[in-house]
Amino acid sequence: MPPLAKPTPTDSGSQPMQKTFTDIPLTRPHTPLLDRIGAPADLRRLPETDLEQMVDELRAYLLYAVGRAGGHFGAGLGVVELTVALHYLFDTPHDRLVWDVGHQCYPHKILTGRRDEILTVRQQHGLSGFPKRTESEFDTFGVGHSSTSISAALGMALGAEQAGDDTGVDDHQQAQQGGADGVEEQSVFE
Repeated sequence: MPPLAKPTPTDSGSQPMQKTFTDIPLTRPHTPLLDRIGAPADLRRLPETDLEQMVDELRAYLLYAVGRAGGHFGAGLGVVELTVALHYLFDTPHDRLVWDVGHQCYPHKILTGRRDEILTVRQQHGLSGFPKRTESEFDTFGVGHSSTSISAALGMALGAEQAGDDTGVDDHQQAQQGGADGVEEQSVFE
C-alpha cells in the first residue's frame, strides 16, 4: 500500500487547512475529480497530489446532497478524509470496511458508485441511511448506530481464516469505531 503524502507546512510552519465551508451549497458544486470516481479503484488511480482536492470536492458534494435530501451531516463530515484514505489504501471491496456508526457511511456511499443516488437517501425507494449489504458489495456489514464494528470485523477475519483463504491474497477487515464525541479508532484484522 502506498503511504499518504504528508501536508506541506506553510510559510509560518503550520499545516495547510482543508477548504472551509460556511454555507450549504444550494446548487451542485463543481466536482471534476469526484465525477470521475465510479468506484474506489478509480480513486486509487489518482495521484496522491490530487487527494486534497478530492477531499474538498467530496465534502462539498456531501454538504450539497444532505442539504437537499436530509440526513446526518456530522458523522459523515467527520470521516471524509478517513474515507478517502481507507478506499485509497485498501483494496475494497476485497478488503472489507466495517463502519461502526452507520451515518459515517455517506462519503463511503458516494465513493462506491452511489454518488447520484445519495440524493435519495432516507426516502422511499432511495438509499438507506446506513450501510446495507443488499445495496452494494462495498457495504460489508449492516450497522445502525454503534459498537458492533470491532466484533464484526474480528468475526469476518476469523471466519475467513477458518474457511481457508485460497485466493493467495491477504485480505483485511477494517473496523471504523467512533461516534458523536469525534473520537475515531481503527482496528485492522488480517
